[in-house]
Amino acid sequence: MTLNGFLKSSIIVVIISIIIVIIIILPSHQETEKKYQKL
Repeated sequence: MTLNGFLKSSIIVVIISIIIVIIIILPSHQETEKKYQKL
């Protein structure tokens, strides 16, 4: 594996992990906003 290929694959892994974090955080963040609106 060349250095260029390694950098591309690592960038893809970082982007996927960021997307997963956003998918996990956003719904729970919206739930907390609903709880605050009820209070």
